[in-house]
Amino acid sequence: MRTYKLVAAINFTDVHTDEKYKAGQELNVSEERALELFSSPYHLVKYVSHEDDTDIASIISEKDALKTENDTLKKDLENLTEEYDKLKLQLENNKDDTSGKTEDTSKKNK
Repeated sequence: MRTYKLVAAINFTDVHTDEKYKAGQELNVSEERALELFSSPYHLVKYVSHEDDTDIASIISEKDALKTENDTLKKDLENLTEEYDKLKLQLENNKDDTSGKTEDTSKKNK
């Protein structure tokens, strides 16, 4: 997330926080809040600079961790699919065995 450094262009009161700003006063705000202030029809602020608080190394390590987690989940899904197929086959075999026994029982009763 970026942090923006802005300067108040005019005196104004922030409608969200009721904080009062004087022309020329510096504001350090989040990216979302900066966009809100920029979109105001009253030209409340001027852009000075921004900083990214994320570094490339942390983004790459997070990406690698997510890739590892994704691979693990894929393997788990494959294992569960295999287990499901085995159980489904076993259930079908049990139904076949049960239906055969029912027919045998009905033949014996006659």
